[in-house]
Amino acid sequence: MTGAIERYDLRPLKILVIDDEPAMTEVLKGILTRCGVGEVKTSGDAAMAFEQMRYGVPDIIIVDWEMEPLDGGDFLRLVRNDNRFVEREIGLFIITGFPEEWRVNQAIRAGADDFIAKPVSTTGVKTKLFRYIDRKRKDLQTRCLNPKYARLNSLEARG
Repeated sequence: MTGAIERYDLRPLKILVIDDEPAMTEVLKGILTRCGVGEVKTSGDAAMAFEQMRYGVPDIIIVDWEMEPLDGGDFLRLVRNDNRFVEREIGLFIITGFPEEWRVNQAIRAGADDFIAKPVSTTGVKTKLFRYIDRKRKDLQTRCLNPKYARLNSLEARG
């Protein structure tokens, strides 16, 4: 990481990672923590994670595409079609080791906002998060705006 002031401070974010491979959930949790995400929860079971969403809804969910018994595509459709979440925008990212174009298109049709290809990196994940915030979430742009970045831009605009 450089000493540059980043546009977003990700501490206010709440992210849920769902992957049936415990090692992958730990890798992603570590990456998201290094990115500065304030709250990272994990689950190895998409159906259980969906049921737990009645008690708290994250800002973003990163879900593995290939899991059993409920896979990532089915999970996306459940979330996108559930009336509880109509008024609540949730970022849905698919993570996959098979990023072929047809799979990505299938994920987008199922309701994914973006995808992350394995192997993952801190820089790649942070780039995806920033891009999602920039493109789709005005509420997160406000909530996650880095005050130092805002001050610097204000000074440059006067300058």
